[in-house]
Amino acid sequence: LRSVGGDELNVAVALSLLGVKSKWVSVVPKGPLGQAVMSCSEISPLLHISGLTNVEGDLGIFTVLPESKSVHYQRSFSAFARCADQLRWPVELGDASTASWFHVSGITPLLGDPAKKSWLAALQQARHLGLPTSLDLNWRKQLGTLSDLWSIVMPVLDTLELLILSVDQLQGLAELLGTDLSAADDDAFFAVMSRLQQKVKC
Repeated sequence: LRSVGGDELNVAVALSLLGVKSKWVSVVPKGPLGQAVMSCSEISPLLHISGLTNVEGDLGIFTVLPESKSVHYQRSFSAFARCADQLRWPVELGDASTASWFHVSGITPLLGDPAKKSWLAALQQARHLGLPTSLDLNWRKQLGTLSDLWSIVMPVLDTLELLILSVDQLQGLAELLGTDLSAADDDAFFAVMSRLQQKVKC
């Protein structure tokens, strides 16, 4: 059973199915797996796939292991992880008249230096254009610690309009902020969310 996905691609597909013109920018390798990803553009005429395509390398994949109730990721040597810094964000994002929102995830900057460099360049370009930007933190412990990810995210928080967190991620960030939410009620969660919003200004 094969399923094509990924945070940013899922968002682009969902928006296109809701009638919103969307563009997904990435690095897609040549071969049958890359073709499977490119075929996602057939889901909706409003979805456009851009970036580097037909590149030498592998596709980032994850395998569900039901016997251990876990997921195994193979991303470190993917075409994206190796070549993401070759993406030309001024070209991909165009000018302020061609885009209305930009979305990224926290998975990308932990994939290695090229991916991190590209991620930071994309955020800088979006800020230059005045594009509202959302970040789904989407922390994956297999890629690094939450503290590692947050140290990368903190300096760019002022570029964000929206920060998306899971309950587990909110608990982890609360600990980084010196608050224990392990046995908290809704009021405590809202209090930490308010503290975080004041701190990050998004």
